Amino acid sequence: MMKNSRYASGVTASVRHAANRVCKLLIVLAVTSLIVCVASPAGMADNVAPSLVNGLVVTGHSELKLKPDVAYLTIWTSTQNYNTKSVAESESAGKLSLLITSLKDAGVSPGDIETVDSWVLLLPKIFAADTKNGVGSNNSTSPPGSAPAGENYEAGHSVRVTVRRLSILTSMRDITSKQDLTTIVDLRYDIADHAKYIYQAVHSAVADAETNADALATANGVSCGQLMSSTEPTSPTITPIDMDEDRAKVELAQLALPSHEYNVLVTADVSSVYAFSSR
Repeated sequence: MMKNSRYASGVTASVRHAANRVCKLLIVLAVTSLIVCVASPAGMADNVAPSLVNGLVVTGHSELKLKPDVAYLTIWTSTQNYNTKSVAESESAGKLSLLITSLKDAGVSPGDIETVDSWVLLLPKIFAADTKNGVGSNNSTSPPGSAPAGENYEAGHSVRVTVRRLSILTSMRDITSKQDLTTIVDLRYDIADHAKYIYQAVHSAVADAETNADALATANGVSCGQLMSSTEPTSPTITPIDMDEDRAKVELAQLALPSHEYNVLVTADVSSVYAFSSR
């Protein structure tokens, strides 16, 4: 009876040992299965770069450097030192008419000439010469020995000019240099067809994103699939060449040919998501 009891205890212990081994084996198999699952493209969430969690998430960038094909100028023309407002306005209108005629003769289309502003200013009074000291003054306060000589009006106009043939920019320089109190106050080089080059820049950015998606897929051992989505985190930009009055004077003084070293910069950025699959 004692012998049978010991035998039974031995069998029970063997069964328990075997059961423990089976349990451990099942745990190992379960862990192995989980690892295989995570390593496969369908379960890559915890085993790859974050850019692969929901697809191949990449960005694309492009820059186009373009030679400008149009220029925009602002020209001021004015008159000064007139005792009456009406005379100042009349003289200013005559100068404006002469400027517009000169621009047309230089080859600027009438539709590309726009008067954008006009003004009449009452400046400080001009005083007659100081007969005692032989000097004059433009100050609003009369110096000793001077006498008022009347009001001082200035009238002027601001004209916006679009130059579609850069070869005639030298004519703009000559026109303003020959007319008194007429000057170019700003100059901008640009491209005329913004929409065309924005489209090209975005298309190039998408192509750059696709190249980056292929590289990311190769690095992670998967194949790049179809484009799932593409957005523009920022709007495409066009950066023209802007010049203030001083820089415009230098530019136009040196300008001998329509070609120059300036570039208009067009940039675009996209964020794209591509599908992927195992190889």
